[in-house]
Amino acid sequence: MIRSSCRYLLATFFILIIFTVQGFAVPGTNEGGSGNYSLSADRCDPLVSNTTISASASWPSPVLLSMYPNSVLAAGSTFTLTIDGNNFLPESKVLWDVQNRTGTYLSSHQMTGIITASDIATPGQHYVRVQNPGVCGGDSNLGIFAVSDNGQSFPLYTQPLNVYLLKAGTGKGAVLVRSLSGGLSSFNMTIYSDKSAPFSFYILSLPSWVTDPRITVLDDHRIQVTGSDGNNVITAISTDVSLANLSFIGGENGSGYLHCILNSATADDGTTYGSGYTAFPVQVKNLLQFNSTSGQAYPLPRDLNGDSLYEDINGNGRSDFNDIVTFFNHIDRVHSDQPWWVFDFDQNGYINLHDVVTLFQMNLQ
Repeated sequence: MIRSSCRYLLATFFILIIFTVQGFAVPGTNEGGSGNYSLSADRCDPLVSNTTISASASWPSPVLLSMYPNSVLAAGSTFTLTIDGNNFLPESKVLWDVQNRTGTYLSSHQMTGIITASDIATPGQHYVRVQNPGVCGGDSNLGIFAVSDNGQSFPLYTQPLNVYLLKAGTGKGAVLVRSLSGGLSSFNMTIYSDKSAPFSFYILSLPSWVTDPRITVLDDHRIQVTGSDGNNVITAISTDVSLANLSFIGGENGSGYLHCILNSATADDGTTYGSGYTAFPVQVKNLLQFNSTSGQAYPLPRDLNGDSLYEDINGNGRSDFNDIVTFFNHIDRVHSDQPWWVFDFDQNGYINLHDVVTLFQMNLQ
């Protein structure tokens, strides 16, 4: 316990030394705060309307904490969605899946968006996020919005929630259903990517309970999956049932969605379930070289121990003090240009100074 405390104090002392010697200002974090980070008006100050965006801007990512409402019945009317969180700007947008939904800025902690009747016409799971201009924090975390029906629902969801890929890298995911009130007899599902998606995908496997499985390739972007529960494994008390396991391959830089639509499903008694929808948000980025203080390009960063974290920042084959200094000097670039998830050393879902401290602590072990 004492050793751990000493390490943390040493790491904090190290960071303070860098601030003092190199004259850096501490960027804002994603936690709490009213958004008053003492930034000038040309650096994304949320207290100034019609902010001018500067290429040197430094502003933390928006954070989505809660939504009201967070679910509605299908076939309802247009409504106003209220989002609470942190680090919102007058220029922030409210995105429903990938579509802009007329965001209104109320404060750095609250936004509203207009969700249309067509958005909630059919049951399914949708994603909501707040998007700041790129140099002012980019995208927030995702919120899940459920559109349910009046009958038996078939609530699809994905695991993991997001898929992050390096270019030419691979990842895995699964399509699941949370609960089935009447068990399951059969299902028919279409999985497809946007034609401009920066990734490819394929069915890795179907779960062992699926009998009479059939995977049909409809075209370059669409696959149809059907199966039955011939051994009556899935019952009314079954939860978190996997329908398909997927593999992803990163292509070019960009982001997109893999959509999963339930075409039909029947319960054990022959009752038809309501339709279901979910999607994987997928982001692909190249790993980039860092530069020394003199401008010389280092080799690409490396993952030295296979944990998917690239602790060798300068690519010299070891993790040392210079990696920590380089990471600190380029923390804004990590957030905006790099595949940030491979540098999320504290695993909290975003990049800030605590990741620098965590990398330092990793070097002490």
